[in-house]
Amino acid sequence: MTLVRADMRVRDQSGILYTLDEGGQPNVPPESKRRNRSWKKLKRIFEESPDLSIKMAVSLVNIRQLFRSISKGLQADFEKTIQITHRGMKGESREDILRHFLIQEKRLPERFGIGSGEIITHIDEVSRQCDLIIYDKIDGISLISQDSVNVFPIESVAGIIEVKSVLDKNSLFDSLENIKSIKKIAPNSASENKFGGFTIATTREKPFGLIFSYSTSISLDTIANHYKEWASKNDKIFYPNMIAVLNLGIVRHLDRKLRECIYNDEIKNSAQISHISYEGDSLFHFYNAILDLCSIFKAGNFNLTNYFKGYKKSGKHVVRKHEGFGRIDNAAIAYKLKDSFIEEIYKWCQNNGSIKHYDLLKKSLGSLPIGMKEEDLNFDVYLYNPDNLPGLKDIQMQKDQNLIDILRNTHTITNWWYIEIDYYAYYIPCYYMTFDKLEEIPGTKPEDFR
Repeated sequence: MTLVRADMRVRDQSGILYTLDEGGQPNVPPESKRRNRSWKKLKRIFEESPDLSIKMAVSLVNIRQLFRSISKGLQADFEKTIQITHRGMKGESREDILRHFLIQEKRLPERFGIGSGEIITHIDEVSRQCDLIIYDKIDGISLISQDSVNVFPIESVAGIIEVKSVLDKNSLFDSLENIKSIKKIAPNSASENKFGGFTIATTREKPFGLIFSYSTSISLDTIANHYKEWASKNDKIFYPNMIAVLNLGIVRHLDRKLRECIYNDEIKNSAQISHISYEGDSLFHFYNAILDLCSIFKAGNFNLTNYFKGYKKSGKHVVRKHEGFGRIDNAAIAYKLKDSFIEEIYKWCQNNGSIKHYDLLKKSLGSLPIGMKEEDLNFDVYLYNPDNLPGLKDIQMQKDQNLIDILRNTHTITNWWYIEIDYYAYYIPCYYMTFDKLEEIPGTKPEDFR
């Protein structure tokens, strides 16, 4: 059976273009009727034409009736689960119905899979539990995949669907917060696309978030009003892409020209929240949105090493190597740099500029270590040094002086530690890393970070 859009267009033998009505028959504009003289003649041409495309068009399935029939089937399957009293099993059953519709009946492109669970980032951020996660099973991976536990890296995730039995204000707000938790942790990373001999980087689309409910205890208008209440307190980048209630309608976004917006970039510039009662056609419009959203997805540049390295979030920054310190007076407890100190380091270094790595080593050690070359160290790093501490290059030694004695009695930049802030190295002389700049990491020891 061949499925095509209900508004598919075909040409007759004379090259005239026609659209098909719901019954698979051609819609004939007045001028075409005049050109063909009579509708009966056109119909005979349409049905008896040897042209294969026209013969296929005659046997087309009526898409509208097909999806209305599927909607009734989903509704019937859902009603069977109403008798289930166990909350967890009931939730899984409603999710399985939609999963079966999308995956088992092959209504998603082959490269996509569906799971349930959590989504993580390489900076140790975790989403809330998600009902259905649509992920790229060809270019993406699942870090943990078991019957009850699934963990997906954010780079593999196209989007999520929150599935509800009955949509009311509380379940709506819960679903909106789940979608927000995904979009909030999604990085502003780039996807690389190769065109001939060129590689072009584009900003990767954040995962989409959809809400699907089998029924509701309130009207579609009330759902839209509750959503507007939530939306007034949240940034547009966290908005869902669509809300759908089976056999009732959808809540959507419109631009200033009243065109529907489903993509994240469109929603950021949308003008209003609207709803429309599609009734039995609601499933088709919801499914069509899924296809459109999946069509633009490209798995992010996935690097498993980043998950292993232990990046964390500190304020608005991504940091690493900022934790696992021990104190002489309490060696059994691990400490980390305070967020306020990390922000202080960042701001001072940004105001004072970067330095080439080879220049840092020369300033600190007096010369490059044996075997190192400038061309291998020609990249930017930062040195936090508000007191302008000297390096060995700056120290004038007398003939009778010992270098070790000088280092013992002089604060220099030679003894340092470095941390990563937003993937750049920031060197910090240990002189600045005092106890008041550290905070305890409960339940950990320094060796846990080695």
